[in-house]
Amino acid sequence: MRTFIALDLPPGFADDAAALARRLSASMEGRFLPRDTYHLTLAFLGEVDEAQAARAADALDAACAQVGQERPPARAALRVD
Repeated sequence: MRTFIALDLPPGFADDAAALARRLSASMEGRFLPRDTYHLTLAFLGEVDEAQAARAADALDAACAQVGQERPPARAALRVD
């Protein structure tokens, strides 16, 4: 499975980015993505199996614990396409 570690954008920021994309799409060609796909990729892991994805989730939990943060839900933090 194609996997990466990402942060969801705050809703207001994603709304602003989507509005900007709509304005840009009116004046230039390009592939403008839907708002619900917006995120900030921290690490692209590529093709991984379930065991590797589980290790990545464990590493993410450990890194968040070191900075006193609880990891967001797995769907938001460890994305699989």
